Amino acid sequence: MKILALTGGIATGKSSVARIFEKLGAMVIDADKVAHQTYLPKTPLYREMLKRYGRDILDAKGRVDRKKLGVLLFRSKKERQWLEERIHPATRLLIGKEIQKALRRGVKLILVEAALHVETDWHRAADWVIDNSGTPAQTEAQVRKLLRTLGKSP
Repeated sequence: MKILALTGGIATGKSSVARIFEKLGAMVIDADKVAHQTYLPKTPLYREMLKRYGRDILDAKGRVDRKKLGVLLFRSKKERQWLEERIHPATRLLIGKEIQKALRRGVKLILVEAALHVETDWHRAADWVIDNSGTPAQTEAQVRKLLRTLGKSP
């Protein structure tokens, strides 16, 4: 099994590249979606957030309202740091569980799509770069070439 990490800044086309990998047989784990699971109702982080911020951060259904939370976090570096110190480890743990499930199912290629691989120290320096500034076909050709290099011919 191979596990690849896909990273890049906001609006750089990570999701487009991830869809190509998925089309070619990779299981894609979206770290942003996993991160949102870490503070679903009844999770430990949800309870910590309620204790710290109160019910003002919840929507009508009792879930964390990301827009309300965002306003709070963008105003305070201290609060952003507090949440990141909790959400990043919880996200890594859930991603690890997803990878373990994939291993048991015999998945051969996993792509973890996350904007913050570098910022959260999940990287070890990039080994390959996919430049998606060209056409979608050119981007797909680069993905296919990388998969051939990894011995995972689509």
